[in-house]
Amino acid sequence: MDNLEDFIKKNKGEFDSKTPSPDLWNRIKEEREEEKVIPIATGKRAGIPMQIMRVAASFLILALAAFGGYQLLNDSNNEMDNEVTLETSNLPTELVELDQYYESQVTVSLTQINLIISDTSILNEVKSELKMLDDEKGKLFSEYGKEMDDQQIVEALMNTYRMKLQVLENILSLLNENENEADLSI
Repeated sequence: MDNLEDFIKKNKGEFDSKTPSPDLWNRIKEEREEEKVIPIATGKRAGIPMQIMRVAASFLILALAAFGGYQLLNDSNNEMDNEVTLETSNLPTELVELDQYYESQVTVSLTQINLIISDTSILNEVKSELKMLDDEKGKLFSEYGKEMDDQQIVEALMNTYRMKLQVLENILSLLNENENEADLSI
């Protein structure tokens, strides 16, 4: 590198005296005009795609949150459902459909509670209460078709479902009251 610097310093005058020919500048202008020039987006046109991207990202985040909540509840419900499925295999289809209907109602209420409650200890307490009712339901399923009157078992099952839904509705109403009070205090 030192040789190059020395050469440039010694021959500085020769570099300053030469200028490019006018033909060179004309050729550069012609080439530039031939090139396709892509305009840069400005103004409202550039803002629209960004707004669309923001809305799409918001929907994606909401969808992922809903899916995560569903998976969380679905995993905990699957544990209970697996126990019940084994017990319902020898039951009439009407009773199995009744069980599925009420369990879907319970799942909806649990999802609403899960969205409101952030404290996992309260959620675990709710699930333990429901587990006790599910255990009772499992006993009733196992008794179906045995020595007891099946109509009495069906009525007891209906009462168990109603109690589950009533517990969840009470929790939801209490949570909603607390939310309303918190909103009013702000």
